[in-house]
Amino acid sequence: MGEKLNFTILFLIFTMMFFQSCKKEDEYVPGINYTIYLDKQNRIIKRIEGSTSTTLYQYTDNTVMISDINYSHTYFLNDLSLADSCFTEDLSYLGGWDKPRMTYFKYYTDGYMEYNGEGSFWYKYADGNRTEAIQDSSISRYNRREYYYTYTSMPNIIDLEAFRGSFLGKINRNLISKIIYNSGTLMNLTVDFSYILDSKNYVKKRTEIFTAIGMPTWKSIRNYEYIFLDN
Repeated sequence: MGEKLNFTILFLIFTMMFFQSCKKEDEYVPGINYTIYLDKQNRIIKRIEGSTSTTLYQYTDNTVMISDINYSHTYFLNDLSLADSCFTEDLSYLGGWDKPRMTYFKYYTDGYMEYNGEGSFWYKYADGNRTEAIQDSSISRYNRREYYYTYTSMPNIIDLEAFRGSFLGKINRNLISKIIYNSGTLMNLTVDFSYILDSKNYVKKRTEIFTAIGMPTWKSIRNYEYIFLDN
């Protein structure tokens, strides 16, 4: 699953923009409705996307398991409750496509993630927020992806980007206002974000505006519902 929003979805929508460039400006890209179940520790224990996709989260002292119909990810925690590694299994084709694999993570001394083996990304931070995500130099410059972030002043309460949590390092202090995406083979893409929050500062609605030179402007809207469980 990796950097769920965002790296995968940004790439897919950018590809859509490229092949649909003859369309008029301000096209609407259908968004996603999320239902997110949270426990008393504000951890995600279940996530429903749309009406069909369900992801489950199980926590122990030493592991976090995240699974859906396609994959199972088991994160192994160290003494600081940070995931050092992850074992991923393909469930959709009984191992027919993706072989089981291990990925690894590194952290800065302040608890933020430095390296994400799931996407081979190196991260930098400022004022409690991630500012850069750049793929490892071992990846060809024609395929290497880079993301640069700026932020709002609004608080970030849960991880709505990758839908993970603090076991993969501290989450951003604020909500993202803009992502600039660069790739060696694609034109630059900018995504601007705006939010509507509820009374507890959880994001109820997020609007994303996608722009790139020579391409139409695209908009996507994500709606979030939260269910707080007692156990």
